[in-house]
Parts: sequence; C-alpha cells; structure tokens
Amino acid sequence: MIDFLNHQKKNIYCDWISDKDYLKRNLFCKDTVNILEKRIQQSQAVIFVSSVNSKSSYWVQHELEYAQKCGKEILEVDKNAIISNKIVFKKYKKDEGVIE
Repeated sequence: MIDFLNHQKKNIYCDWISDKDYLKRNLFCKDTVNILEKRIQQSQAVIFVSSVNSKSSYWVQHELEYAQKCGKEILEVDKNAIISNKIVFKKYKKDEGVIE
C-alpha cells in the first residue's frame, strides 16, 4: 500500500514504521494516544486497511473515531485487494467498518 501511494507522489505516514521509536503498542498509555492523535491531526486523510484483525482492533477503532471527530476524510481498502494488487478505495462508513 505504501509503495502504491508513494508512486502516486503521496507522502504517507504509517505509525508502526514512522513512529516505531515512540509507539509501543504493548505499552498503552496517554503518550501513545497523544502521538496517534497528533499524527491524525497532521494528516489530510486516513486510509483504513480493512481486515478481520483491523476491524476488531481497539487501536484502529480509536483512530477511526478520532479521525471522524477531526473531520478527516477516511478511505477504506480491503487487505485482500492490496495483496492481489487490485487496490480500490471507498469512503469509509462506520456501519460497514469497525466491529463494535
């Protein structure tokens, strides 16, 4: 996904790559939340990679809800579409996205 978007001249932030020194997913704390929220604020849009794991992730749910609160455009792409190199973005709709 990152390569695909980089080839389209998009500047991509990926939390577990770009902030790997700051974000420790196994050490959930307010600092982690602050970093994620700051990065969402700095972003023009958010891409949600839809998978079984992402739909049930506390982190993903929090990021999506915060992005919505900030009025960010959220695009969704299915993980299997990325794997098969048939990437199609659609507008994220909460009812179809994260499992609550």
